[in-house]
Amino acid sequence: MKNPIISIARVIRKQIRENFLQKQIDWTQAEGIVMDITLPHTGIKSQGRTTHCWAYSMCSLIESELQAVGAECTLNPLYFAAHKRYPNSRGGLAQTFLDTYKRTLDTIGLTDEWIKPEPTCNMPKAEDFTVLTSFAHSAYYKDVILNVPDNYERFPSYNVPLDQMIEAVKHSLRNGHTCVWEGDIHGAGYSQKKGVALTFLPSFRYNAFMRSFAYFFRFLKDDHMMHIVGMGHNTKGECFFLIKNSVGEVGAHKGYIYMSEDYFRTNTLTVTVRKPFNQ
Repeated sequence: MKNPIISIARVIRKQIRENFLQKQIDWTQAEGIVMDITLPHTGIKSQGRTTHCWAYSMCSLIESELQAVGAECTLNPLYFAAHKRYPNSRGGLAQTFLDTYKRTLDTIGLTDEWIKPEPTCNMPKAEDFTVLTSFAHSAYYKDVILNVPDNYERFPSYNVPLDQMIEAVKHSLRNGHTCVWEGDIHGAGYSQKKGVALTFLPSFRYNAFMRSFAYFFRFLKDDHMMHIVGMGHNTKGECFFLIKNSVGEVGAHKGYIYMSEDYFRTNTLTVTVRKPFNQ
């Protein structure tokens, strides 16, 4: 049975978000964005009402890696959702996918059940990727286990300073590799309908200690995972990431989101990048 107090609190939060906070956001800052980098990737898909965003985003990442070397293929996200270590559990992380992907390559190999058609090149390995996070309450340059609901398998992430995590994504994109984003999409400035993710105060810069505060008090949650496929800038020169979502061709940009660097700083839990990342 649902807790009525929590239900009421969620309704109040939604009303504040929609009727006050969203009115304070300068939505025009996402207009006139010029793409500096757009990397090859497969088309928009829909995860429907499933909790398999982790599988859709990570499959899209592998597909993009194969496209970069001239191989066309489509991975089946539902295969990985069904074959993870705890198939009855809800959700998952990038590490959940990489663990299942590694076991699949090591024991089963390429089959029509999970990839069509078979690529003519070697598949990227799970060990080719790393999952980064950034929190000041843990030691930098060491693994940390994030206490979030989808990390029931207790997978570690590699903790780095916030600016370095952002630079790792930019470095990866500049070098032809897409990334996967995991974070909170309940910020007031996130709108699939408008196709943008902006912060409440665009010029405000979250630091690592503020992120730790948001993490401990559950303002920064493991809501969703999406595929970062490009990078650009608006008329003011502010950086935006081009994000491929997995909710179908919905919104102003038909399934894509322009995420500002400010939103990224505030709401990112982890990023998955190709090794070696820029240290």
